[in-house]
Amino acid sequence: MIEIEIPGHKTLRLDHLVLDYDGPLACDGKLLPGIEARLKSLAGKLRIHVVTADTFGKASSELEGLPCELVILPIEAQDEE
Repeated sequence: MIEIEIPGHKTLRLDHLVLDYDGPLACDGKLLPGIEARLKSLAGKLRIHVVTADTFGKASSELEGLPCELVILPIEAQDEE
């Protein structure tokens, strides 16, 4: 868990981190440099979920062995997912 104190408001207690794959973590389907170490570090405090349409078909192999849950959205009705 990560706690973030916001002055004048309540403290946020975060247990989960949800990320898109291509953009924040990868470019053209390939994991960006330094992301592997950052995910491993964050996994000690948060449960990490990576959600993607997996346009390049590489998310599963690039994230293999990393401490995160991968959700690949189906081609149909991605907006509803």
